[in-house]
Amino acid sequence: MNPHHLAIRCAESINSACKYSLPAEDATVLLILPKAWKAPAKFPRGKTAQWKEDGTRVAYFNAMNVLAWLGAQGIVSINLNGYDEQGRQRHDKS
Repeated sequence: MNPHHLAIRCAESINSACKYSLPAEDATVLLILPKAWKAPAKFPRGKTAQWKEDGTRVAYFNAMNVLAWLGAQGIVSINLNGYDEQGRQRHDKS
């Protein structure tokens, strides 16, 4: 999975949480981490859900934190499409 696809999955997870009236902060993404994978600097910390026999791990991460990290690294551009920085919908008169 490349960073662009990861950003899309994070956004989908956040949108799904909002659709079902769940807090967007609780949205998570599951990632399969290869054996001996070391997280990049300042990458969000996740929680391991499963260790597999081949050494890979299944872990879940907060979708907002991962998306924010991707944006902070300049890997993806984040567009709020009608929402302000706090996630509230804008009511522009245009």
